[in-house]
Amino acid sequence: MKILTLLSILFLPLTAQAGLYKYTDENGETIYSDKPPFDGAKEVKLPPIQVTPAVKYTPKPKPEENDTKEDDANHKPTRYSQFKIIQPEKDKAMRNNAGEVTVKLAIKPKLNVKAGHRIDFLLDGRVIKAASKLNTLTIKNMDRGEHRLQARITDKQGKTIKSTATTFTLLRYSKLHRTGN
Repeated sequence: MKILTLLSILFLPLTAQAGLYKYTDENGETIYSDKPPFDGAKEVKLPPIQVTPAVKYTPKPKPEENDTKEDDANHKPTRYSQFKIIQPEKDKAMRNNAGEVTVKLAIKPKLNVKAGHRIDFLLDGRVIKAASKLNTLTIKNMDRGEHRLQARITDKQGKTIKSTATTFTLLRYSKLHRTGN
């Protein structure tokens, strides 16, 4: 095995020196080859290979976990002074026989989408809308009864920045509740 490797290394310069030949075939087409097909082939002298040195790249250091996280937009963390559910109102009953409830949030300052902030909506502990960029949501065909609605602002990593919650009661018509018979 060592002898085969040594022979390969010794003959490598000979294969690197192989020439390039140009000739025209019987159809008039120009052919290039590393072996001359006949005595009339002309050897082509190629210019030296141009080499460009590699570009030096230094990656940016990753921020430490304990560093203050900064928003891409402002280079300072966004502090939300107001984040609350303004609709439906807290501890109120609302009637909608179709079961539609519109949720509206008050957020100050505006949600920093450029920094990757998103809003998750939860109803009775289950996520019903994740990673929303909007501060409104319409929930359709909701069951009647008391519900707990929660909203939270999350960052790119899914970490909660701020959250808010409310409870409300949805009143809907029921076939079990007959009147006048």
